[in-house]
Formats: sequence, C-alpha cells, structure tokens
Amino acid sequence: MNTEEKPKSGSKLEFDSNYDLRLVSNLSPALRWVLVLPIAFLAMFMVHIAYNFTVKLALSNFDEYGVISIIVNSVFILIKYSIFVVTAVGTAPVKRERKFLVSIIFAVIASCMSVGTTALLLSFSRIDSIGMVIATSIAPIIGSFLVVLYVRSDTKKPVEDKNIMA
Repeated sequence: MNTEEKPKSGSKLEFDSNYDLRLVSNLSPALRWVLVLPIAFLAMFMVHIAYNFTVKLALSNFDEYGVISIIVNSVFILIKYSIFVVTAVGTAPVKRERKFLVSIIFAVIASCMSVGTTALLLSFSRIDSIGMVIATSIAPIIGSFLVVLYVRSDTKKPVEDKNIMA
C-alpha cells in the first residue's frame, strides 16, 4: 500500500508562484496578450451574473435606493472591477517583478471604464438617486487600486517555489 500523498495540482483558476493564472500559464505569450481582456471581461461578467441571481433577490425587500442597497451594490461593483484587474494581471505574460506595473495599467483601464459608464449613465438616463451614482462610481476605482496594493504586497513576498517561469 502506497502511503505517499500526491501533491495537489491546484485549480486552473488559481495563481501560480509567478502570479500567473494557471488556466493560461502554458499558452504562448502572444496568445495570452490576446486573451487578457476577454478573460478579464468574462470574469467580470461571471460576477455580474452572480449578482443578478443572488443580490437582486435579496435586495427585493429593501428600498431600491436605500442605504443597504447602495452599500451592497457598491460592494458588488467593487468586487466586479477588482476581479477584472486580478484576472487581467494573472493572464498577462510578464515576469513576477512587473506584475505590479501591469496591475497599475489595468487599474487605470478599469477606472476609465467606470468613469465612461458613469458618464453614459448620466447623459442618457434619468437619475433617481445621486447617492447611488456617486457610491457606485467610486467603488470600482477603490476596488481597482486595492488590487494594485494587493499585487504589490503579494509580488514583493519571497517565492517559495524554486521553479518559477521567467
């Protein structure tokens, strides 16, 4: 009887020691650059679908523009844009030392998307709650730059795995 444990291979949706998404770590760098935005938007879309199925049902008993709705909507938008930045950084084929710079670039892209969608909302829709607009406009920017701080602290830590791909 073999009592050795096999090392866990990990999920394809985890990050390896190089801070690369395992799902794309074996692909060519050119293909990974092509897939950066589609994978980031797909991850963002998955959070949006989860939001529509769970939170909208939970918030149906509360005032649509009340404090609880504003907080919950802001948190989910923060998560949605954070996931965008995290998956974009994990898909980008750069060295671990440059992941921080890449995270800043994608945080700026996410912030620009947030400002653009807010501008479109303000110009084409009737605004019922300026508090909701302000909170949900600031949340993605905060979330994006929280990811930048997380990537910075995570990539500054020493790597335990000796087999890092450059």
